[in-house]
Amino acid sequence: MPRPPRHATIPNMIINFYGNQFTKLQVGDTTLALDPFKGTKFGADVVLQTTLHEDMSSGEDLFYGNKVPHIIKGPGEYEIKNIFIKGYEAYTNYEEINHASGTTYYTFELDGMRILFLGAMGKIDKKVFIDGDIDIIFIPISGEGRFTAKEAAAFLKDVDCKIVIPMGFMNPTDKCLEDFIKETGSDKTDVIDKLTIKKKELEGMDQKLYIIKS
Repeated sequence: MPRPPRHATIPNMIINFYGNQFTKLQVGDTTLALDPFKGTKFGADVVLQTTLHEDMSSGEDLFYGNKVPHIIKGPGEYEIKNIFIKGYEAYTNYEEINHASGTTYYTFELDGMRILFLGAMGKIDKKVFIDGDIDIIFIPISGEGRFTAKEAAAFLKDVDCKIVIPMGFMNPTDKCLEDFIKETGSDKTDVIDKLTIKKKELEGMDQKLYIIKS
């Protein structure tokens, strides 16, 4: 007798946060690392570095098994493993860099979800390019040359997105998170170890705030 057809399993996107801006995105066997620092070992296919600073410059360490990372360190248009990535320069004063092109923010699509990773953005001194609708935004909130909690909340008022993930901190008890929740007036906040999400689960969401433990 013929076997019934098998239905392909749609993989989840798994998001891990390691502190500061270090974030890992994984869909199936594809792994992206954003602003990695030393001390965490896994294999990455793509590394996006926003800021030329040692806190975010350990992409070369993410060799593991048969994975050799493609490392992107600045503005431009890239295609790696059928992932289309655009990087744009922006201002930062992280660690007193104080430069109009001191950081790069990236937009890309992964598993059908549009992602905006704002890097160490410190203020809006030029237009932020957003290609189409954004599903997930990673936004710095801790000040220290980047957005403060108040500035990050103000930025989000002009952005349509489904999920907001704050970054720039090391501990979920940091005061900047308390300030950010207060500034956004969010009553839709989850504190989690990691975020596992599918595109279809975004339906009906409106700036749901997830705090991922480092």
